[in-house]
Amino acid sequence: MKGMVYGVCYGGIGSGKKAIPLIFLSCPIMSDIFKGAIVYRANGVQYRLAFGEGLLDPANIIAITMASQATEAGRTLSLEVDAAHEILLEELYIEMQQPVGLDDQLFLNGYQSWTESRLYGPAERIQPLRGPLPHLVNTTGDYTFYKNPHQAGHLHAWSFTSLHVQKEGKTTFWMDTAPETGYTLFEWRVPEGKLVLRKEVGGRLLLGKAMLMQVEILTTVGTEIAQDSLPGFEARQVAAPVSGWTSWYNYYTKIDEGIILENLRAFADRKMPIDFFQIDDGWQPAVGDWMTANSKFPKGMAHIAQQVHAAGYKAGLWLAPLIVAEDAALYHDHPEWLLTHDGERLVEAGFNPGWAGLMHGTYFVLNLDLPEVQAHLRTVFDTVLNVWGYDLVKLDFLFAAALIPCGGKSRGQRMHEAFSMLREWCGDKLILGCGVPLAAAWGQADYCRIGPDIGLSWDLGIARAIHLRERISTQNALHNTINRRHFSDRYFANDPDVFILRASHNKLSAEEKMSLLLINQIFGDLLFTSDAIADYDDATMRLYRSTFPVRPQKILSVTADLESLYRISFQCGSRVYMCISNLGDEPRSVDLPHGRLYRSGEGFISPGQDVTFKPHETRVYLMSGGNEVGIVGSDMHIFPGCEVESLTEGEDGLRLVLHPQASLSGTLVLRAGSGTHGSKVNGRPQQVTMLEGIPLLNLQVQDGKLI
Repeated sequence: MKGMVYGVCYGGIGSGKKAIPLIFLSCPIMSDIFKGAIVYRANGVQYRLAFGEGLLDPANIIAITMASQATEAGRTLSLEVDAAHEILLEELYIEMQQPVGLDDQLFLNGYQSWTESRLYGPAERIQPLRGPLPHLVNTTGDYTFYKNPHQAGHLHAWSFTSLHVQKEGKTTFWMDTAPETGYTLFEWRVPEGKLVLRKEVGGRLLLGKAMLMQVEILTTVGTEIAQDSLPGFEARQVAAPVSGWTSWYNYYTKIDEGIILENLRAFADRKMPIDFFQIDDGWQPAVGDWMTANSKFPKGMAHIAQQVHAAGYKAGLWLAPLIVAEDAALYHDHPEWLLTHDGERLVEAGFNPGWAGLMHGTYFVLNLDLPEVQAHLRTVFDTVLNVWGYDLVKLDFLFAAALIPCGGKSRGQRMHEAFSMLREWCGDKLILGCGVPLAAAWGQADYCRIGPDIGLSWDLGIARAIHLRERISTQNALHNTINRRHFSDRYFANDPDVFILRASHNKLSAEEKMSLLLINQIFGDLLFTSDAIADYDDATMRLYRSTFPVRPQKILSVTADLESLYRISFQCGSRVYMCISNLGDEPRSVDLPHGRLYRSGEGFISPGQDVTFKPHETRVYLMSGGNEVGIVGSDMHIFPGCEVESLTEGEDGLRLVLHPQASLSGTLVLRAGSGTHGSKVNGRPQQVTMLEGIPLLNLQVQDGKLI
């Protein structure tokens, strides 16, 4: 087979040629894999088999096949185990030689949606969770089951990691392509020059043949992965990017029927071209009781969905289907449905005093192994999606499915299996996954949150001080949105969380709100706000309207330093833009690139100048060059030119069509065409002005119409 080289290793009872073979180990001879081991129990006895450096002599139980298969993009590393008798897996890992330079950067994908996921330097460490009551928050991450050494250069990522080698300008990616087999953990041991591929196998029973690990490794020039070279999954075909509204980040649980319908009317009356209108937490009687609405929605949730559809939008609804709060009827009526450690002690999924109060804030998890629970949840989704008529469900706190290994399955297996059930129950309706270990959602979620909840301030000081990596944080949300960009449109459509433009009920600065807006629009596929747009002043409404139409962006390159200054090059249509984002806490001086630059609201920028970026400030520039006809500026879209549907040049001049969702008035600047008709647009002569020898046409637009 192409790309494979095998060696055969035996271990057995006795000696010489008559030894009973215990292990058949197909060992690909790869210079960068030099050590590995599997630890398991059989009949209460622990055995350890080391491979790559020889064999220990366990019982005559397992056979291992390990292979490296060359692919067009890189290679696939796989490991399969065949157990003749039932075994309990305890540990499995492969070590690779992987040096990391002092200037190189590591991307660490966090455990679940909310976990901090950013670039790390090789000398950094992941700080330990601190504080007097860690049990109130530690279930949201990997704190309870992963032994983090908290040492410099000892870093870990879940399911996906990358190494950017600065001197070579290349990036190597490692990704788990078999999440149904459980979590794959990538442990960087920088001081030792190692990368450990560790399978989270605790609690898994195995009998017969099973794939235990499959990892794709590929290297690319630059920072981006070609669209067709990331293997493993195909994203479900959904519309992206799409826009919408959600109630959470303005009203939180304090919603009622009047608030929801008032906001719906505000969008409908202004003919805002959003796609989704989603009701978040606060409609249900209690977390765990999803079959009826609470008293704040007297006409019920079907009525809300009908009103949303009448306004021309798709209806979305929030649920946390796998958890149960102490005040839920389900908690009291069916305590036997809750997952336990030992048949009596309930598995605590977390603590949220906003649901049942400070004294009863603990919430628990349903046991998905029970047929009664599966039947109940199937009925819940049938009610919400088919009886009430919702088009999308936002499913939150999904990490609860994998808090403990049980039923002979590891945490990762249980998580993937839980999401597969959710996918089956929802059918062709849309799923927005949230609070979920991402690999479980690959190829199964339609949209998926890829960061924490944004905050009404830049960061949450107390949670930051105790090093909670799943904390509410606008700053972390932006880091995650940028650095998890590779999943977009490959594994699912990325949800970066909402942007906020309103002046009230938040402490975000003007720079922070603009950073949130721009980064979400560049990288996001689900572009929601929670603002009451009826309260917008004219300037804020203009800014919001300038996000339409939402356009897909092609990321060309992303470079960053460890002080959180990003340089992002992206493309929309034929136009190329440069985004510079300072997510750090100090001002940064930046040399702008040479060439013609245009910034919405500022106009043309002198090339090559030095610009100071405030802390948390982001700017986007349209870059134009060459002598071809094109859009070189506009003040009607946050990405100048995106309000134009098409621009062509013919014998009779230029033909310009604005997008139907373009609704603002302003100026559109074009580079004039060639020839005697080069200054005509849609058959009408336009005045030519010169800028540094470049012929320009300044076109006036009124309410989305060329005048």
